[in-house]
Amino acid sequence: MKLSTVFNQYSRFRLDHELAHSEEILFIALLAQINWARGENNNLLNTKVVIGNPKLVVLTRMSIKQIQRARNSLMQRGLIEFKKGTGKKHYAEYSLGPYFKNLDKNLCPDDQVNDQENVQVYVQVSDQVSVQRNKSNREQEYFNKNSSNEEFCENPSQDESFLDDLNQYERQVVDTWIAVIGPFQKDWLNDLHEVLKECYPSQVKNAITTIARTKAEVMKEQGFPYLKDPLLKGAFGRRGKGGTAKRNKSRVSKEDWLERFKNPAGRTITDEELESIIYKPTGSDK
Repeated sequence: MKLSTVFNQYSRFRLDHELAHSEEILFIALLAQINWARGENNNLLNTKVVIGNPKLVVLTRMSIKQIQRARNSLMQRGLIEFKKGTGKKHYAEYSLGPYFKNLDKNLCPDDQVNDQENVQVYVQVSDQVSVQRNKSNREQEYFNKNSSNEEFCENPSQDESFLDDLNQYERQVVDTWIAVIGPFQKDWLNDLHEVLKECYPSQVKNAITTIARTKAEVMKEQGFPYLKDPLLKGAFGRRGKGGTAKRNKSRVSKEDWLERFKNPAGRTITDEELESIIYKPTGSDK
């Protein structure tokens, strides 16, 4: 089953079943990711994609609780299948649900062709057929964009092999940038390494999503270096330094302060001296 058929059947499903807005957003986001990862045979039913909640939050702009509720509903309706991850670095696995798999057995080739023709009006997800049909529109969009964006559109097959060499934390930041802004350039890796020395990955990801709300176009033009200065200045927080030693030092300083408060003179005071200070004779000199 191809993307066009899946989307057409999904549109028919919506005519008979009322879906919440959050469910629609999550399904389209998952479908786009499944389509991106599909095999050479272009069969989406056999394609599974591994996605973590942080990426879904970026893609859908929903909270984790909203995503969980929408996911459970889509599973009950048979639109998706979900397999929980086994722990850190092992994210959840998503695929199309039994609703589409059962339809695939009953669809004839003619139905698939008609679906492919009709879906072009509704869907703008990357597929060979939609690319051909929308070629003229895309060329007009390229003409209106700045030179840097034009260069990327004319050369979409950029070398992204460097992404395979990134560690877990670098990949988290890069994936967030790709999902929110677009392609991540290899030339920005030095800036990324420098930023991650001073900031946690979560702080960098927060900077990307926050600044993109108002400066998305600027970020596309100037790239990741645009975030370097505010991140290094601590606008979104920095890594903690000192750890246990710093906390212990703080604790000693507090105890020392309490002692100084008890005895500002910094020396041992006798009971007699204390009594003479508290109970002064009436009429004594001040």
